[in-house]
Amino acid sequence: MVASGKNDAWTLHELRRMGATMMQALGISLDIIDRCQNHVLSGSKVRRSYMHHDYADEKRAAWAAPRKKLETPINQTLVG
Repeated sequence: MVASGKNDAWTLHELRRMGATMMQALGISLDIIDRCQNHVLSGSKVRRSYMHHDYADEKRAAWAAPRKKLETPINQTLVG
């Protein structure tokens, strides 16, 4: 996933893309992934004007999923 970093350095965009890809692989809905990345969502202006739920709990859970996936092998290595 790290294709364009110079000298194997990670860029912020690559980390962002990797996070979104991991969320998708873990079954997180595309709508929530878009919200995690602060993408402007399509839809009517009326809907965007009236619906203001911030999806904080859903975004928190979405960001926790890849973290848990990455922590498991690290924890197993440290304990094992």
